[in-house]
Formats: sequence, C-alpha cells, structure tokens
Amino acid sequence: MSKKKKTVEYDLFADFGAVDAENIVAGAVVKAAEDARNQEPRKKSQKIEEFGEKIGGARKDLYTAYFDLIRVAIETEVEEVPLSKSFPAPNYKKLLESGVESWKVDAVRALRDAIPLKPKKYSWRIREWAEKVSVLRDMSVDVLENKWTAEEFTDELEKMKSRESEYGSTLRDIKFVAQRVEDTMMIYKVMGHEQDCSALVFAELEPYDYGYAEDRKIELREMHGANRYRILSYGETESDAIERYKNQDRHQEKMPRTKKNPFKVYSWKYSNYYFIGCKVGMEYVEIQSPFEKSAEAYAYLNSHLEELEEKLEKYRDIPYERESENTPRMGELKRTGDVTPKQFQETFGFRGVEFGTWVENKNRQENLNNAYDALTDMAEALNLPPRALSLNGSLGLAFGARGRGGKNAPIAHYEPVKVVINLTKNKGAGSLGHEWMHSFDNYFGRKEKNSVTAMITHSTQEKNPQNVSAEVMEGFRLVQDVINRSGLAERCKNLDKRREKCYWTLPEELMARAFEVYLKEKLKESGIENDYLVNYRSEESWSKATENGFKMEETYPYPKATEIADIKAAFDYLFDSIRFKMHDKNCELYSSSAENINELVKESKLLFARELNSEQKALQKMSEEVFGVEVKYFEGATELHGRFDEDRDIVYLNGKSETSLDWAFWHEAFHVMKKHEPELYDDILTHVERHEVFSNQLDNSQ
Repeated sequence: MSKKKKTVEYDLFADFGAVDAENIVAGAVVKAAEDARNQEPRKKSQKIEEFGEKIGGARKDLYTAYFDLIRVAIETEVEEVPLSKSFPAPNYKKLLESGVESWKVDAVRALRDAIPLKPKKYSWRIREWAEKVSVLRDMSVDVLENKWTAEEFTDELEKMKSRESEYGSTLRDIKFVAQRVEDTMMIYKVMGHEQDCSALVFAELEPYDYGYAEDRKIELREMHGANRYRILSYGETESDAIERYKNQDRHQEKMPRTKKNPFKVYSWKYSNYYFIGCKVGMEYVEIQSPFEKSAEAYAYLNSHLEELEEKLEKYRDIPYERESENTPRMGELKRTGDVTPKQFQETFGFRGVEFGTWVENKNRQENLNNAYDALTDMAEALNLPPRALSLNGSLGLAFGARGRGGKNAPIAHYEPVKVVINLTKNKGAGSLGHEWMHSFDNYFGRKEKNSVTAMITHSTQEKNPQNVSAEVMEGFRLVQDVINRSGLAERCKNLDKRREKCYWTLPEELMARAFEVYLKEKLKESGIENDYLVNYRSEESWSKATENGFKMEETYPYPKATEIADIKAAFDYLFDSIRFKMHDKNCELYSSSAENINELVKESKLLFARELNSEQKALQKMSEEVFGVEVKYFEGATELHGRFDEDRDIVYLNGKSETSLDWAFWHEAFHVMKKHEPELYDDILTHVERHEVFSNQLDNSQ
C-alpha cells in the first residue's frame, strides 16, 4: 500500500513576507520557463555572420592594413621622425602570403632599402634625405595601388635614370637610386624575403681588375660602411652572381650570443655611497645599494650577476592593471534572450561588425550579448541614446578579428585609422569603456585637426579651437586639469620610469583610465556592475600585485578613492556640454554652442523689441552699457541656450532655453571677456570658474 503524499499549504504573503513571497513566485516562473525550454527539441542555432559595412584592415586584410599605416605616415613631418614612422616597413612575408604579387613586394622592399641612414647633423642633408623618403614612399604606394605593371615599373626606373620620370627628377643621385632599386629587386626575386638583403649590392669590375677572369665581371658585395665590404659572390652578369651566392653552402655554425651585462657602478652627486644600477628608459635605477667603496660594488656585481638580473626583471615587470577575470554582470537586464545581429545594429548603428574566422558561433553570440549589455549600460550612465555611442555611425566593432595574444593582452583596443574597437575572443579584463573613450577622444580630435589619428586630449591647451566648440574643449581641459592636479599623473610618471617609452602618462591614456572610474561610479548609482565594460584593479588588489619592489601609493594607475569626487564632477561637466541630434538613423554628438550662428538664426525666430519682457530688456541694456555688446533674442529649440558672434560682437540668447536667462547670459558674457580681456579671462578661468563648477557638481552629487 502506497503512502499518501503529505501536502502543505502556505499563505505566501503571511508566512514569508511580501518581498520573499514575490521572489519565490518570480523564481517559480523562471524555473517553469527553463523546464519548458529543456523539454522542447533543441534547434540548431544559426551561425552569426558579419553585418554592416566591411571594416577592413583586419589580420585577414593585411594588404589594406599596410595602406592604413602609410596613410598615417604621410601625415608626419619626415624630417622630424625616424624612418620607421615616415615610411613603415610591412611584413613582406605576410604580404606574399596574403596574395600580393611577388614583384610588388620586391619593389616595395627595394624602394625602402634604397633609403640611406638618416643624417644626424646638417639641415641640408636632412632635407635631402627627407625628400628621398617622400619620393620612394610615394612610389611604393603607387606600386601597391596598381599604377604600373611589372614591365611598366621597370620602364619607370629607366626613365628615372634619364631624369624623364615625374618621380625624383630633382634628386641629385636619382640615377644611382633607380639602379639600386632595380638591383635590389633582382636580389629579392632570387633570394626571397626570408632574410634582409639591404646591405647587398652589385659592383661592376673593370677589365684590368681580374684580367683573364671573364666570368668575374660582376661582384656581389655585402657593405659594411661607405668603403668597407665583403665579397660574397661573382659572375658574368648580376643574375649569375646572385644565383652563385644562393647556391653556396653558407650554413656555418654561429657563435652563441651572450647577454650583455647592463649593470655599472654609480654614485649620485653629493652622495657618500656607491650603488649597482643601470639605465631604464631615461632614468638611472638603483638595483643594489649601498656600498662604501666602488671596489666592493664591482666585486658584488661580478659574483651576483644572476641575482641582479632577476631584480632588474622584477623592477621592469609592471603588473597588469586589470583583474584576470570578469565577474557576472549585476543589475536589471535590458534585453530578453540572445541578441540578434539585426537587434544589435538597430540599437547602436555601428558602421560594421566583424568576427575573426576562428571565433566559434557560441562565442559570437556570447560576445554580442556582453557587448549589448555593456553598451546599453554605458549609454544609460552617460545619459545618451544608445545610437550615439557609434559616433554618428562612424565607429566599427570587431570580435576577435584584429587582436593578438600574448602577456597581458587586452580584451579590447581601438584603431583610429579604421575607427574600430576590437573585442578579443578570450575572456579577460574588460576595457571596452576605456577604448570607447579613445574613440570619443579621436572623434573630436578628427573634427578639430582634420587628421585621422588626432586626439582632442592633445589639443586642449589651444585657446581658440577652430572646429570644436569652446564649451566641449573646456570640458576636456577641465578633466585634464583635475587629473594633473591629483596624484594620478605623478603616479603614472613613476610607472613610465620603468619603460623605454612613455605610455602611462600619455594624455589619452590618463583620460581613458579616469573615464573608467567615472563609468563605474555612474553605474553604481543605478545598481549596476559590468566588468565587461569596466574592470580594473582596486587599490587593495594593486597593492598585492606590486610587492616586487613597487609601492602602491606611488604607482596606482587609476584615481584613488579620495580623488574620485573631483574626477566625477569634471566628467559630468564635460558630458553635460554634449548634445545629440539624429541624421536619418545615425546620432551625432555635438555642442549647442558649436552651431553656426547664421544657421541658428535661420532655423529660429528672431524676436522684435516689442516682444521682449522686462527681464530681457534689462539684460540687453546692461550688456550694452557695461560690456558694449549688443544682445538679441530668438526662440529656438530648448537645448539651444545662446551664442556669442565674435565677428559682430553680438550675443544671441534663446528665450525658450531650458536654462535660466541669467545663466545663459553670463555664460556668453564669459566668451565676450575671452575676446576683449584675454588675460582677465585666463586668470578667472584658472582661479574661479573651475572651483565653482566643482562645488556645484559636488553639491548635486551628494
């Protein structure tokens, strides 16, 4: 006989309380939905493909990626930068593997090899060198852009020898340059691109050099300076010489390379001790100290070299600034189920979204979901429409299509040339917010400088911006000033002392890391935590990771808890100055004060004197008497406040503005002062205005 199951009835709201009861009911609904899904036959998921415009420049698009490097190089001042910046060298082997014709790769490499070392002195020599770089770089671009066939390029070199070519006709040694390119192309055609052949040259011998040796008319030499060389091979023709060299048995055993000892014994000026140290970047670092006598230091150096090398390695090993894993997102979810490509594109309007060929469909869906959640969270934190994050449809996204692995490889990086953020396949520290700030920085930098790689953070000290509104420029300047006044900049200097090149103190990097902290604080206000968007080490975590000679208080690369309030207030000021407007499906970020006054008046209704109220008339009279500036009123969109027309000394104020009339007037009066009393303007800007901004922002945040 089976036992009857005992049933228990609960009054949920009486026995558990309202909150617990609601949670139980909600949990039951979720559990029922999961059970229903498990009972349904599983459908094969459809593969997520790339959507939107093709971004290009990924590793699978190496050919176009090199063009991007050249585009940036063309904008540089050749005389001011090394050859690697003005004429970057591609990976020739990879170009061949990506399908570029072999003669084109030979030509590009030969053109670059024909450039001598950059002179270190005499301006006229540097100018000649820069001209040669420009000419040969332009030729390499034309080669890759299919201006010539292989035969036509050979004809172009012959024209250069006779100065009948448009390329390099003014170069003094144009004939020699053309011949060198022709010879080097032949060498690479035979030898391939496994080795560097830039030092190999052909030398034509006179009959009396070798007399009866008819097969030795041409020598292949390896140059070791202007007049020093080593003979590698010979032949009756250049082809004979290079073929003989290729077929020689040159595989001799190489001597093992020994690690150069970087350490020396030093003594600081006015100090009474010696130390063992080395130069790291621009700084001399104490590795072992103190020693009373230099002989003691040298004896220690000779007997403890491995120990010193370990100490140096620890000193230079800067820990990764992010946590190794992302914790699950916390907060209300804005989506139901998996995000589709169509939904993602309609929500954000990115220029294009790409996936790496090795990113499986499961990871593609996971990346789409994580990115969707992170971007909607960021839009809410910044009080912007989600479509505004694609920067008027100019920004692209790539998942695992452009990144590279390695130690501390980030989950995201930004490419200004292609205007794309790459999110890597592997889960790691979330830096999507960091990289979006780089794209935001570059968005306004492009507007101001009309340069693909420009960052507005490099231009904030300019007092008269041309293409970006003064309001936006002041917002960026305000954030930078807060960063520089805090301890963040000084701590990052201590990190850069451990590097060969500066990174931590770059303006764009300081701005992006401060923005991460701002984002995290804004998300907290909504009860949201999203490590995919922002995930950096806390002060405590950084302290634990920096026990190898660092002091946390001297190197923490993010704003500390005591510095966050000022950082938050400054970013609030910046984003309060940003407005947005729709263009078809795209959303453009701008500032109302950036609108051209003629367009503003054209779209709005100017008010006559009889239509003004007493407050408007009083401000108008006071402005004319005190500032000598005319005030006119109009009725326009509420997000427009006012504008100072510098050319005609007229202040335009919007009677329908969402802000008070007093605020709009004194804001524009400040711009009047900037024009007529620049010294007073700078003084007030430094000592008064920013203090008031912080006070107001802090009051609002508390």
